[in-house]
Amino acid sequence: MGAAMPQYTAGGAADRVGDYVLEDRQRRDRIGEVYDARGPVGPVRIRLFPVAGARDRVARTLERLRGLRSPAVAEVIDVLADATGRVAVVTSADAVTLAERRRRGRLGADAAVALGPALLDGLADLHAAGLSHGAVDAALVGIEPAARPRWHDAGLAAALSEQGGDPARLRRADVRSCAAMLRDLTRLPPSLAEIVDPVASGTPGAIDDAALLAAAWRETAAAQGLAVPPRGHLVAIADLLAPDTPRRRRLRLPRWLGRAAAVVLAAGAAALPVAAWAVPGGSAPLHPVGDYLPQHSGGRLTYSVGGTVTATVTLRVAQAGTVAGVFTVSLVNDDTANRVASLGLGGATLRIQDNALVRTAAGGPLRDLVAPLAPGHDWSDTRQSTTGTTTEARTVLGPTTLLVPAGRYDGCVAVSLTSRSQTSGGAGASGNGMLWYCPGVGLARAVLSEADQNLVVELSSVD
Repeated sequence: MGAAMPQYTAGGAADRVGDYVLEDRQRRDRIGEVYDARGPVGPVRIRLFPVAGARDRVARTLERLRGLRSPAVAEVIDVLADATGRVAVVTSADAVTLAERRRRGRLGADAAVALGPALLDGLADLHAAGLSHGAVDAALVGIEPAARPRWHDAGLAAALSEQGGDPARLRRADVRSCAAMLRDLTRLPPSLAEIVDPVASGTPGAIDDAALLAAAWRETAAAQGLAVPPRGHLVAIADLLAPDTPRRRRLRLPRWLGRAAAVVLAAGAAALPVAAWAVPGGSAPLHPVGDYLPQHSGGRLTYSVGGTVTATVTLRVAQAGTVAGVFTVSLVNDDTANRVASLGLGGATLRIQDNALVRTAAGGPLRDLVAPLAPGHDWSDTRQSTTGTTTEARTVLGPTTLLVPAGRYDGCVAVSLTSRSQTSGGAGASGNGMLWYCPGVGLARAVLSEADQNLVVELSSVD
C-alpha cells in the first residue's frame, strides 16, 4: 500500500482499528468482514480484509476509488493497513442496507423505478474510472440516513481475485447482476420489465452497458410518466427507510455537533462524506477568521460545479490587501458563460469586519464565518429583494481535514446552512446544505439543496 498509508496495530485490543472502535459485525463474505464502528467523529462502516498477494492491485483500486466522485458510490474517508497484511477501508455509516430493507418486503414500484437508474449511474461511474464492482449484491448497497443509496466495496472483489478477468466481461457481469437484483426487489412496471428481464437473464443482444441501460430506463420511465432522478443527482428515496425497517443501530452524532448539525444532516446534507471533522475533547482550535480567505493577489481558484448546474468556474484574486484599515479580497469571474451566482462564484468582494468574514451578495452582505469559530456557534443574515426576504442561518460544526481535487487542507471549518425565503404571498423556497472553508483558499467545498435543485462545488485547483 505504500509507506504513506496510516498504520494500525493488529495485536492488542482486538476491537480497535487505529482510532476506530469496532462494534457490531454486519457480515462476513468472500471479501472479508464488515463492521459497524465508531471513530473520532461518530459512526462509520469498516470493511476489514486480508490482502495477501493482492497488495498492489488493492492499492491501485483504492487509489482510483478515492479519486472518484459519484453520488451513488460510497466515498472512502480513510484507509489503514497493518503489518499482518490486513486493510481497513472506512466509509460513512449506513442506516440500513438494501438487503435488510428487502427482508421487510418488496419496495414500492415508485421507489424501485427511482432506485434503478441511480444504482446504474454508480456502476457507470465506476466503469468509466476503469473499475468494476465485482460483487454486486443488495448487501453492498448502503442506504444513508437521508435515504440515499450508494455502492460499497467497489472493485475490491476483482482486486483480490488471483485470476483477475477480462475488464469488459466484469463490467457486463456487474450490469447483469444489478438488473437481476433490481428485478427481484419488486414487480416492475411492464415497460421496464421488458428492458430489465433480458439483461438479468443474460439474453444475447440485451443491453450490457450500465450507462446505456440507465438511459434506456429513464427514457422508458419518462414515456410512461414515471418519476426518475436526473443523471448525477443526489437521490433521496423515502421508501428505502420505511418506518418498520429494522436498523442495526440508531445513528448517533457526536455530542459536540449539537442539535443544529443533526437537523442539517437529517434534512439532506448527510449525503456528504463524513470526513474527520474534529477530534472531540481536545482538538486543536480553528484558525482566526481572517485566515479563511485567499491570501495573495493574482492567484486563481478553479471550482468544479455539479448538480442542477454544471460548470467549471475560475475566480481570479484581483486584490488581496488592506483597504481603509479592512483586509479585503476581490474575486473576479472573467468568464460570463460560467458565472454561477451562488456562493459568490460569479465574483464577490470579501472582507474581514467585526471579526466576521463578510461577502457581498445580491440584496445585502452575508457573513460566511463569524468568530468565535467554535462548534455550535450560529448566526443569521437577512437579505432583501424585489420579491421578498431571504434569511440564511449558519452554524459552525467543527474543524476538519478536507480532501478535494485541489489537495488536502488541514484546519478547515465545516458550517451548516439553512435558507428560508418569505414573499408577499407567503413562504417561499427553502434550502439547506453544508460549506467547508479552508485556510488560504476560503471556500473549498459546498453541497446545497433547495427543492429539486442541488449544487455540488469542489475546489479543483489553485494557481
